Amino acid sequence: MKRKKSPLHSKPNLVDRRLQIFLLVAIGVFCILVFRLWTIQIYQNEKYVKLSERNFYREVPVLSERGRILDRNGWVLASDENFWDVWIPIAKRSGGKNIVTKDVKTSLELLSDILDESYALLESKYTNGKRDLHYKQNRVRVAARISWQYYVAIRERTIEFPSKAMVFTQPVPTRRYWFEESAAHILGYTGEINKPELETRARQGYKSGDRIGRTGIERQYEPLLRGIDGVNKVIVDKYEIQQGQATPKELAKPGSDVVLHLDKDLQQAAEMILGVSEGVIIASDPRNGAILAMANYPRFNPHRPSDYMKDKTQPLFHKAVAGSFEPGSVFKVFELLALLENEDMLVNPNDSVYCPGVFTLGGIPWRCHQKGGHGHLDMYGAVAKSCNVYFYTKISQLGIDRLYPWISEFGFNRLTGIDLPNENREPFPTKATVSPWVPGYTVNVSIGQGDVLLSPIQVTTALNSIANRGTVYQPQLAHKILSSDERVMQVFEPKVAHQIEASTKTWDIIHKSMWDVVNAGGTGRRIIQPDDDFEIAGKTGTAQTSIGELTHAWFVCFAPYDEPEIAITVITELAGHGGEQAAPLARQLLDVYFGRLQLEDLMSDQLAARL
Repeated sequence: MKRKKSPLHSKPNLVDRRLQIFLLVAIGVFCILVFRLWTIQIYQNEKYVKLSERNFYREVPVLSERGRILDRNGWVLASDENFWDVWIPIAKRSGGKNIVTKDVKTSLELLSDILDESYALLESKYTNGKRDLHYKQNRVRVAARISWQYYVAIRERTIEFPSKAMVFTQPVPTRRYWFEESAAHILGYTGEINKPELETRARQGYKSGDRIGRTGIERQYEPLLRGIDGVNKVIVDKYEIQQGQATPKELAKPGSDVVLHLDKDLQQAAEMILGVSEGVIIASDPRNGAILAMANYPRFNPHRPSDYMKDKTQPLFHKAVAGSFEPGSVFKVFELLALLENEDMLVNPNDSVYCPGVFTLGGIPWRCHQKGGHGHLDMYGAVAKSCNVYFYTKISQLGIDRLYPWISEFGFNRLTGIDLPNENREPFPTKATVSPWVPGYTVNVSIGQGDVLLSPIQVTTALNSIANRGTVYQPQLAHKILSSDERVMQVFEPKVAHQIEASTKTWDIIHKSMWDVVNAGGTGRRIIQPDDDFEIAGKTGTAQTSIGELTHAWFVCFAPYDEPEIAITVITELAGHGGEQAAPLARQLLDVYFGRLQLEDLMSDQLAARL
């Protein structure tokens, strides 16, 4: 017979079981705590460190430098130069103004002494200044864009500023154009990004306050010139006041450099030669379409473009690529291609046309510039003397329908594609663009008048294709792209836009005709000098305007005649005759290019002329 367990015997078992449960729970809780601590301290350490740092660390952008723009010989034409903004923490505010405490007053007095600025002005800037919203700090700017000398002076005296009103300097890269107005239309200028631009470019990393290229090379090569901003870390107190100096987190990366085909000396020479005559001078290399110089007047200072916005003379307008002008008799050399290559009506260059000084069509007289007429002239003589009657006769016989396809070979019906923004073109007059077409329109076209409107860069591109015998190059300013450490990242090879198919004989005739303009007593004879060691081929043009009897003066040329390496286009507005006004300017630029005239001598001549 089994004995029953006493209640006293079952009690220890119950206690043991409860103790086991407690121990299991305690161990579980301990494991959870250990796991949680491991998660926080090790696995998620970086996350919580960042959260912790948010209480006292702030990340502020470090503005990057834009890439430089250089000429073909390494001259720096545009680059960023560091200036500094000066900030002081906001101690107290009352009534919408910042209160000048004793410490702030001490800092302002020190700054007044260092910057040689009146205390009253600095105090006013502090009192009325707004909180730094861009960098999200509780501070106000009291001086903007101070120079290196002042920046160093502030840093040297940092210990003198009270800790509660410590002065902070922020580097601000600022664009500098080293030769002021020179090449301003080519280089362009920069400005702060606006709201519409920010909406479209935010995905590209742009933010409020960023600079962006507005015109010229600055705009054309904005993606390459633009750098990548860096990041600094600063410690702030509970009032969002910076404590101590910033420490770099990510270094800013400067933009790439753009090296141009432009020759700085030739550019300055072209600008001095053009002087204050409204117009354009372009020098290019017909062997590849490179632009060596492009002078435009009136000019502007790219440091202060806003000063010119309301100027009635429109200094910001780039006539070389966006202007439209009647080319006048310069157009005649391009028509030779149609007269010599058109299978339906081949013109023998030796056949003569009698010029009595007037051409009559439909009872309407069309006059030659030579009132008494030129007499009998063949093609060579007609180009050399710029006889209107010869071209009235031949182009009227040819007709606009047979002229236009050959004129189009030079690209007069399209943009040249030059690497500058805002290029413009006017439609070439044909029966498709002008209706109804009457025979008198063809007469006007034959001498580059009426609705024939070309930009100087279009004329230059066509001139290059004559000089090199048929290759229409896309005009190019940029030569290569360099990294910030001057490694070559990209080279822009010459771009062929079109190849004109014409016989060697045709090019010989066109070249010889232009040679006669200068060397055989033609309208460009004034630019010949007895000691010349190179020959020039050219063409003058005098284009009538709507302003009374005032005319635009044109001259185009290339040299040396046998192996052209430079082509020049000159237009001076409302200046008179091309042979008298424009041709001598081209001659001076040729002398600079070939070393017969030094830039220093040209400067002296210009100074003497002004005195």
